[in-house]
Amino acid sequence: MTSLTRAVVLALSLVTAGSAFSQCRESELAVGLVLPDGHLLRNARPEQLLGESSAKKIPLLGMSVDNGPRRIVFVMDLSRTLSLDARRLEVRFLQHYMQTARSGDSFGLRTLGGKHNFEVGTQTEILTSFLAEVEKGLTEPHGDVGAYETVADAAKSFSPPALGNAIVLLTGEIEGSHRTRFGDAQAILWARQVRLFAVSLSPLYVGEFDTTFGGVGRDWYMVTGFVGNRETLEDLAWGSGGFSIIRPTDRPHQSFQLTDVAIKTTESDADIIRRSIDEFYRLRLNLNTSDSRVHSWKLDLVPDLRKKLPQASVLYPAEIPICKP
Repeated sequence: MTSLTRAVVLALSLVTAGSAFSQCRESELAVGLVLPDGHLLRNARPEQLLGESSAKKIPLLGMSVDNGPRRIVFVMDLSRTLSLDARRLEVRFLQHYMQTARSGDSFGLRTLGGKHNFEVGTQTEILTSFLAEVEKGLTEPHGDVGAYETVADAAKSFSPPALGNAIVLLTGEIEGSHRTRFGDAQAILWARQVRLFAVSLSPLYVGEFDTTFGGVGRDWYMVTGFVGNRETLEDLAWGSGGFSIIRPTDRPHQSFQLTDVAIKTTESDADIIRRSIDEFYRLRLNLNTSDSRVHSWKLDLVPDLRKKLPQASVLYPAEIPICKP
């Protein structure tokens, strides 16, 4: 090979690598601009959003509405910590969701711990029959929890991965003695670009109690306070591009009773989550970075629009996946 030929090959290689690098700096994300009732904010434009990472603006290249068919995995809690009426509340939520869903959507269902598992695409009649058994108390509750583990398994079950895939989790607990932890579930949701929408049937707090000494003069005393570690169900859901609703079923859980008000509330929650899943914006952005992924980025409405829509929520994954050249 002559010197001229080698130079031409090298130049072409650099052009190709540069093109691949440029292409791999672009990402497409599922972004929800959600009003309080779950409906999508219509006719939004990229210039109405502000994306930032490390105090630098992220160029937003374009956005379009995606209202195509959805693949959704329901995860429900049948553990003994919830009363029969609390489990019936889960059933009412899921029944209403499927009854009001669009014809092209497909569903799967798992219970915490994986005792019952119906893959995405299972006939609705089969899922409805299973829920009827739960409602009648024919399905024996179990002590296995493992919310993080079940969410991670559900996320991995989507094949192939695609924007719009979602998990709807209903639970009264976070985790038992399982090996999958918050960070594991979070990483899988990010990698698969699966959004998590959750209904917490009890206030879920994760952290530790910290004891310090304080006082005035010679009067010293111990002060104990709870320090959250930002590894709650709410953090997991919002970090994936979804959100969490807290609907405590009383304390102790066993005292909860299914009332008309509770049914109406859970059906309203199902409507809000379903609308948030049905439609979102495909947002294309240019990261202009050599990193394989970006952490701690922010996306919000521009200040003027935020003032007009103070209750609108911007749903986006906390980590941006970037392909490698």
